[in-house]
Amino acid sequence: MTKSDGRTNDELRMSDDPKPHLFTRGNRIGPYEIASPIGAGGMGEVFRARDTRLNRDVAVKVLPKDFGADGDRLRRFEQEAKTLAALNHPNVLTIHDTGIHEGAPYLVSELLEGKSLREEMSGGALPVRKATEYALQIAHGLAAANGKGVIHRDLKPENIFVTKDGRVKILDFGLAKQRAPLPSGDERGRQEAATIPIDPDAIVNTTQPGMVLGTPSYMSPEQVRGEPADHRADIFAFGCVLYEMLSGTRAFRRRTPVESMNAVLNSAPPDLSTTHPNIPLALARIVDRCLEKQPDNRFQSAKDLAFALENLSDPTSVSARVLQGKAAPRWLSREGLAWATAALLLTLLALAGISLRRQPAAAQPTLRLSIAPPADCQDSDFALSPDGRYLAFTAALADKVVLMIRTLASDEIRTVPDVSRASALFWSPDSRFIGYYESAAKLKAAPVNGGRPREICSARGGGATWNQDGVIVFTEFWGGGLFRVSAGGGDVTPLTTLNTAEQEGVHLWPRFLPDDRHFLFLVRSTQPESTFIWLGSTNTAETRRRLIQADALVGWVDPDQVLFVRGGALHAQTFDAKLLTFVGSPRVVADLVAFQSEDSVAQATCSRNGILAYKEKHLPTGHLTWLDRTGQPVGTVGQPMTIHSFRLAPDERTVAVSKFDRRAGAWNLWQVDAANGTEDRLTFLRNAQRPVWSPDGSEIIYDSDEFTMFNVYRRRVDRTTPEQPIYRTAMDDKLPTDWSSDGRHLLFSQRTEKNATDIWFLSLEDPSHPQPLLQTEADEMNARFSPDGRWIAYSSNESGRPQVYLQAFPKGGSRIIVSRNGGALPVWNPNGKELFFLDPERTLLSVEIKSDDSGAMKPGAPKPLFRRPANATSRIDSYDVSRDGQRFLFALDVASPGSENIAVLLNWVGESNR
Repeated sequence: MTKSDGRTNDELRMSDDPKPHLFTRGNRIGPYEIASPIGAGGMGEVFRARDTRLNRDVAVKVLPKDFGADGDRLRRFEQEAKTLAALNHPNVLTIHDTGIHEGAPYLVSELLEGKSLREEMSGGALPVRKATEYALQIAHGLAAANGKGVIHRDLKPENIFVTKDGRVKILDFGLAKQRAPLPSGDERGRQEAATIPIDPDAIVNTTQPGMVLGTPSYMSPEQVRGEPADHRADIFAFGCVLYEMLSGTRAFRRRTPVESMNAVLNSAPPDLSTTHPNIPLALARIVDRCLEKQPDNRFQSAKDLAFALENLSDPTSVSARVLQGKAAPRWLSREGLAWATAALLLTLLALAGISLRRQPAAAQPTLRLSIAPPADCQDSDFALSPDGRYLAFTAALADKVVLMIRTLASDEIRTVPDVSRASALFWSPDSRFIGYYESAAKLKAAPVNGGRPREICSARGGGATWNQDGVIVFTEFWGGGLFRVSAGGGDVTPLTTLNTAEQEGVHLWPRFLPDDRHFLFLVRSTQPESTFIWLGSTNTAETRRRLIQADALVGWVDPDQVLFVRGGALHAQTFDAKLLTFVGSPRVVADLVAFQSEDSVAQATCSRNGILAYKEKHLPTGHLTWLDRTGQPVGTVGQPMTIHSFRLAPDERTVAVSKFDRRAGAWNLWQVDAANGTEDRLTFLRNAQRPVWSPDGSEIIYDSDEFTMFNVYRRRVDRTTPEQPIYRTAMDDKLPTDWSSDGRHLLFSQRTEKNATDIWFLSLEDPSHPQPLLQTEADEMNARFSPDGRWIAYSSNESGRPQVYLQAFPKGGSRIIVSRNGGALPVWNPNGKELFFLDPERTLLSVEIKSDDSGAMKPGAPKPLFRRPANATSRIDSYDVSRDGQRFLFALDVASPGSENIAVLLNWVGESNR
C-alpha cells in the first residue's frame, strides 16, 4: 500500500522510527540514490537504488555497522567482494561495487526481477524438467565460484533467485559469513539462552573452532560437527535443495534445529525413486551422491556435478509400453540360435507389411517385443547389418564359439566356416561382409553369401568400424589408441594416441559417421566416472574433441540419431552431422540394457534404417541361505538381492555382499547383519566386488574398475577412512582372493596379456611391490590361505581340466593335488583340518587334511557332501563356510531361473523425436 506522498508502508515505518533511518528514499549512498526498500534480514538491509553515474537501477545491500568496526573482518569482506566481482558468471549475482557509508559496509549488485526459489516452490515440488534446469544453472554457478576458491556455506532456496526469464542466480555468496565474536562467560550464557532459535531452519552462526555455521536443514555433516568445510559442503547443500525441488519436502527438516542437525548426521531422506517414481533413476542417483555423509563420497567438484546433470536423459520423454510377443517357434537348431529368434520376429513383422524404414512421426507407433532366448547363448555377441537384412551372432558349440548369420527375409541360417572364437562383430557398409576379432589376436572379415574368412591384420579386440572407402578403424586394445587399415589388409597406421596428461586409459568402439571420414569413439580414463564419446577423423591433421559422457557407444541410425548407454539405460540423441556435435537432450529408449562395464560394451545393436535389438538385463535375485552338511536349508541372511560375490566375516556376525544397485547401474559392497538383516553400505567406487575380510574383521579389501581396470582397494568397515587403493595399475585386472591370518599378506589373481590368470601376493606393509606366486600358461585362480598361513589351496587347469592343489607359502616347491576328478573353488574349514571344493558336477566335497612329522601336507580322499542347489546364483560362483565347519552359505535364486531377454524395437526413432 502507498501513502499520499508516494512512500510505501515499509518506508513510512523506517522514516517514522524515533531514530531516523539513514537510507530513506532520496538519500544517497555514494553515487547510489535510494528508491525503495527491497528486504531486510539479520545480515543487513537491501534497497532498490539508482546508479546516477551509469543511469541504471541496482540493488544496494547495507551490512550492520559492527561489521565494519573490525578491520580484519572488513578487509576479508572487501577481498571476497572483489573475488565475486571477478566471477562475472550468469548464475552468480553480479557485484558492481562495494564501499563504506557512515561506518556501514555496503555492496552494490545487479537488480533482479523475479522471486526466490523458496517462493517458486511455495506450491510444492517443481516439474522434473524445471527442477533439472534450475539445478544445472545452480551447479554452473557453484562451479564458477568454487573454481575461484569461494565457498558459499549457506546454500538454500532463500539464497537462490529465479528471474522472470528463468535465469537462476546464487545470492549471498560467502560475503558475510564471518560473524561477530561470541561473548564469554555469563554474558554468553545469557545471550544464548535468550536467542534459542524456534524455527527448525533458523541459521546457526559462529566462527569459533568446533562450532557450526549454516542453516540446519541444508548443512553438511562436517559443518554440523564444526569441522573445516570445503567446497563439497556446498555440494551437500545443493543435494538438499535439489531433493526439495523434486519432492516438495526438505530432506532433513525436523522439529528443532538440533533434531535437524542430528538427521543430517545420522539419517537418509526417503528414497526419491520410491516416493516419486516419475523422477528418472539417474537424477535420483545424482541427489543420493550429493547427500553422502562423507565428503570423499560426494561429487568432488561442482564442475563434475554440472557435467552429470548436463548428461541426464530428458525426464519428460514418454516410454511406450512394452508389447509382449507370443511364444517363439520351435528352434531350428538348439545349439546357440538365441538371437535368431529376434530375427524371426522381424521377419514376421516384415511379412505382415510393416516397413523397416523410418516412418514419419505420426505414421507408426513404436513396436516393442520381448522374448526370452534359451540359456545356450546368454553371452552371445550379435550385430544387425546396416541395411537391416541380416543378423550375425555367435553361438557356443562344444568347445568353440561359432559365427552364424540369419537372413531376415527367410529362414536361412548359415554357419560361417573356419571361425572358432569370434567376438566384437562389425559390418561392411554394404552389408556384404561381417567383420570380427578372432581369439588368436586377428582382425578378420567373412563374406555373407559364402566363402571363407580372410585375415585383415593383427588386433586384440575393442571394436572396429568400416566405411564406404574401404577403411577400417579399429582398437588394438592393449595398445590403447585407434588404428586404421584397409579392408583388404596392408599397413596399419595409428590414428589416435593416449593423452597421458589427461589420464586416458584406452580408446574403444569406434563408429563411422555418414561422411565416412569422421567417427565417434569412447575414451576411458583412469579417473573415476570419466568415459566419454569423442569425435575423431581419418584425417590425423584434425584435432579430436570430447563430446558427451557415455558408458558404451552403440551406433548411428539415419538420419541423425546416435545410440549410447549411460547409467544402465539405452539413450538416443540427435547428432548434427554438419556441425559434428550432439544437439538437444538425450532420450531414454530402454531402461535396463545388458552392459559389461569392464569392456565398456553394451549388448545392443542397430541398423542404419532404424531396427534396434538389445538384451534386457536379467538380474537374478538371490537370498543368502545357510545349508547344513547334507545340503538342507537351515536359515537365511538378510533380504533377497542381486548378488555378485560375498564373504562371511571372521566373527560370523556380518556378511560382506557385492550387490547390484539398479539406480547406479553398478555393484557396491554392503555389510549385512547375519542376525537381523540390516544393511550398511561400505563402498562407493564403481563395481566394488570380491570382498576379502581382514583377520580381525575391521577392514575389507576388494576390487573395483573405478579407474578403467579392476584394481585392489582397502577400507575400514566403520568408514572412518576413505577408500584407498592398495595396488593400482592401468593394465590387467587384479582380483583379491584372501588375506593371511597374520594380516601381512594378500593373495590376488591377475590376468595376463596372453589371457591366462596368475596368482600373485603382496605384503600389506609394502604393497607397491607385488610378487608372482604361480605363473604358467594355464589359469591358476581362487587361491586361499590355510588358517595357519603356511599353505595355499588353489585351482589350475594346467592338466586340461580344473584341479585343486596345495602349495607351501611363500616358498612354493612341489604342489600336492587334492582333487581326483577335477575341482575348483577351494575353501578351508577354519580349523585347518578340512578343505572343501566343488567338482565339475557341482558336488561339494570334503577332504581331510593331515600333516606328518616333517610338516608335509597329506590330503585324504575327497568325500561328497551334497550337490550344489540348482538355483544357486551369484555373478561369480561362490560360497563360504561357518566357523564350526558345519554350515555353508550359498546365494539361492528366489525366482525361477531366467535369462536376459531380447528386445526388438521398430519405429522408435519417430517416437523419440516427437
